[in-house]
Amino acid sequence: MKRIHVAEQSETACDVTGQPAVATITMEFGYGSNHDMSRLQADLSAATADEVLALLQKHYPQLRLTPCCPR
Repeated sequence: MKRIHVAEQSETACDVTGQPAVATITMEFGYGSNHDMSRLQADLSAATADEVLALLQKHYPQLRLTPCCPR
C-alpha cells in the first residue's frame, strides 16, 4: 500500500510578506481613544510575528506572552 503524506498548509497569508500566516494580531480601540471604535487586524508570518513581538517587548518590556492553549 502506498502512503501519501500531505504537508499541512496555511490557509491565510501574511498581510506584510505574503508568506503563510502563523499568527494574528488584533488591536481594538474603544471610546476615548484617537481611533474610536476601530480595529486593526493582521495575519503575520513567523518572521514578521517575531519582529512585531520583539518591537513591542523592546518598548514595553512588561508585556509578556501567556499560554493560550493547554498543553
